[in-house]
Amino acid sequence: MIDLKDYVPEELKFKLPTTVKFPEVIFSDCVCMDDVKKKLSEHFVTIQEKDVIANRVMDEYEISTIRANYGEIAEEQMPEIEAQFENLMSSTSALRACRYGSSMAENTAA
Repeated sequence: MIDLKDYVPEELKFKLPTTVKFPEVIFSDCVCMDDVKKKLSEHFVTIQEKDVIANRVMDEYEISTIRANYGEIAEEQMPEIEAQFENLMSSTSALRACRYGSSMAENTAA
């Protein structure tokens, strides 16, 4: 199984709600983080949109890795889950046979 804990995509993408408009570029004239910090300290204004959730879009590597990991988990756990299911089905069948078998015997004796 591949661990994605330290994986960082080359480009982070977010999917924003279509009902709320966000600026695509905030400080186009800034070339480094120090420039951004300077702009923020000079003109700090904040607007908070309530109930807006931005979801990060996974890249193809993340999607294929997660699918492969789930496939491995399913392959490992499926035999055990099938055995548990078979045990449950046989237990249920035995319980039904006892329950309905005894009530049918009582009905025929009466």
